[in-house]
Amino acid sequence: MRIDEAFDFIREVEKDFNLWEYEFAGFKPWPAARMESVFYLLYSDFGISTDNSPKKIRNSLKFLKKFFNTSKFFLKNNLMNITSSKNWFITPISVERKDDEERSFNIFSDFFPKTWEKPVISYNPNNRTYPGKKIINDLPMLSRFADITGSALKTLIKLPPYLPEKVATAILRTISRRVILATYIDKVIKLKNPSIIGSITWYDEIKPFLFYAANRNGVINFELQHGIIHLKHPGYVTGDKKIHLSKMVPGCIFTWGRIFKEVMVKNGTYWDPEKIIVSGYPWLSYNITHLELLRKKAYKKLEKLGIPAKKKVYVLTTQIDTEQIIVEDFSQLKIPDNCVLILKIHPAEKKWYTIAYKDLLKRKNIYAVTDDEVSLYELLSIAYAHITYFSTVSWEAAAFGINNFIIDSPFTSLMSELIQLKLAKVIKIPDLFDIEFEPSKKNILQAFENLYDYERVIEIILQVGEKCVA
Repeated sequence: MRIDEAFDFIREVEKDFNLWEYEFAGFKPWPAARMESVFYLLYSDFGISTDNSPKKIRNSLKFLKKFFNTSKFFLKNNLMNITSSKNWFITPISVERKDDEERSFNIFSDFFPKTWEKPVISYNPNNRTYPGKKIINDLPMLSRFADITGSALKTLIKLPPYLPEKVATAILRTISRRVILATYIDKVIKLKNPSIIGSITWYDEIKPFLFYAANRNGVINFELQHGIIHLKHPGYVTGDKKIHLSKMVPGCIFTWGRIFKEVMVKNGTYWDPEKIIVSGYPWLSYNITHLELLRKKAYKKLEKLGIPAKKKVYVLTTQIDTEQIIVEDFSQLKIPDNCVLILKIHPAEKKWYTIAYKDLLKRKNIYAVTDDEVSLYELLSIAYAHITYFSTVSWEAAAFGINNFIIDSPFTSLMSELIQLKLAKVIKIPDLFDIEFEPSKKNILQAFENLYDYERVIEIILQVGEKCVA
């Protein structure tokens, strides 16, 4: 299922069951459960067990008790070990990068002053450590045992009848996290007494409950835009005009540009308009003013990989959702001898891309690279063109001023703002090597405020104030 299909499905369920108002013990789980539902629809076959026998229920409840004790142990040894810093910025480990000396850095939080503590949410206990930073371990068990906890909770919690299975699973998981984690996280917030908590991807697993505690305790908290916000992104767009305020959502959000605020306000969101603050994108603004350095690095790294970067470089950005369509569309496409097609692999595909694109990568003039080999911005700095079906990179590529193409597909509607601003052109695959398109230099500033002044971006964000409490 595509993201737009998942969004439409969830909207229909919301209309039928009024889930925004569903409440358990004074707690409305839907904002977090909404994203969980979409993740299920996109990537998972999880469901609630229909076995409600007394033995099954007893075993499930025993597991919940054991899980509660284990959760307390992990949280105590992670959340409680955050230093006494008053400023926290919480990011997933996926936004780490390596510099030329193999040192880790974070493309969001490392632009903040050193007075900020930068804990990182780790989704995998086997992930390498993050040097110089503390790690909050987001317990994989929350996902792994979703169905068994749901089986127990389903006998204790009354959900609307006939609710789709995956939506029910998501709501039960959200409630179970609330029951298991909320008291402890609230205790951490009160004990550590942070002044400000910032994040990206507010809807990831543990973070809604961190913001819930922060908002209840009057702690300033905010979200930074981390990727494309389109009209069917369930983490930022509700799909109706009503503003669905929630204490599980950060107090305010900083967007890259005016166009993303407009998408949210026009299509419904979680924030009042004055709490959607246009700032810019510091990581992009920094790199766009260091193009020559990026080019030198790109040529050096591609040469080392045996990729002829002096040819016309076409960068194709991938997504998990588009693996199959990429293989189908490009398997018969002949790449001209004066061109190379480089697949820039999405971070989530690193472990299996050599299998997913195995046959495609056997073809002449087609290559693939990951962030560990060549960074995205290094590639864009020397690219002749960027191509994608659906990706945040299409916006970033426009900022680099290179040919920017959206391949006509069912995903194209999600890129409508980009296309209307004349920052990319929709094309058919056979026409790829015969077309040129320069993104509008005037309109790019609607997408990225302060594009050439990253210090100003940081300045705006650090002016975060009391209004950033939900």
